[in-house]
Amino acid sequence: MKYKYVKKCDCCNNQVSQISVPLINTDYAECVSEKMSKALIPYKLQGSLSLVCADDVIAAFNYEYASEEEMKLSEVICDTLYKVANDFYHSQTSDAEIWRYEIALA
Repeated sequence: MKYKYVKKCDCCNNQVSQISVPLINTDYAECVSEKMSKALIPYKLQGSLSLVCADDVIAAFNYEYASEEEMKLSEVICDTLYKVANDFYHSQTSDAEIWRYEIALA
C-alpha cells in the first residue's frame, strides 16, 4: 500500500519521509529537535527522526518508519513535524526583520 509522503530510500530500501521546512539556523537544532520529539509523544512511535542540515541551516526533516502501522500515520507525522518547524521559524522572526529584494522584470 502507498502512503502519503512515504518513499523507499534508494540506498537502503527503508521507508522514509523527508519534508523541507523553512530554513532555520543550526544553532537551534537542539531546540527544534526537542520540540519535534515532544510533538510525536502521543503517537508512541518507534521510528527515527533526524534533521537534514546544509551548511548552517536546517533544511528538512527525515523520518524513518519502524512499521507499517507507523506508515499509516505518515500524513499526521509529517504535518505535525512541519507545523513544529514552521511555528518555531515564525516565533524567531518579526515583521521588522523580514525584507524583500525587489527584482526588475524586463
